[in-house]
Amino acid sequence: MTFRVEFYADQAFFSMIKRILNNAQKYDEQEKIDFEAEESATIIIICHSACEAFLNLFARNIETISFVEYEKTSIIDKINVLYKKIETPPNWESLPLQDIRKIDKLRNWLTHFKNSNIGLVNSWGEWVVDDINKRPKIDDGEELKYSSVTRYYDNIRKSLFEITKLYNLQQDYEYLNTEEYTSYLVG
Repeated sequence: MTFRVEFYADQAFFSMIKRILNNAQKYDEQEKIDFEAEESATIIIICHSACEAFLNLFARNIETISFVEYEKTSIIDKINVLYKKIETPPNWESLPLQDIRKIDKLRNWLTHFKNSNIGLVNSWGEWVVDDINKRPKIDDGEELKYSSVTRYYDNIRKSLFEITKLYNLQQDYEYLNTEEYTSYLVG
């Protein structure tokens, strides 16, 4: 007997984010200090990957999209293509879509980072700005917090679910609301 196995990367990634965030709620203060920045950076990268995996999977269901060209574009361009197909412009200036732009920027900053010296901070936790040191474009002290990445996780799922509604396919992607993920399907 043989079985077909399907792997849903987006659901696997979202499930991992949910697990990290749930575990973080149990941390004591020292554990939170020790793990928050590292886990938050990981969540940003995984959340971006989940978004991209979802968009690729979703586009395969849309007959009018040339997948060969589509899959090579950024997540921002993919969403623009999906909205353009139904002649509705995406609203990038407000939540939840605004956070997809933000997570794209953060992921790029984290994965393409060239220098570990991001600036100087004084003893009050304020950035020292002078002729040499500029204020960083990304405030890692704010962005690498559990509260920030929880918002990104929630808003990415909301944004993706809104896209499914535009195509009247939300019933196939209810896991974006319920957070009940199935990474593998064997049948």
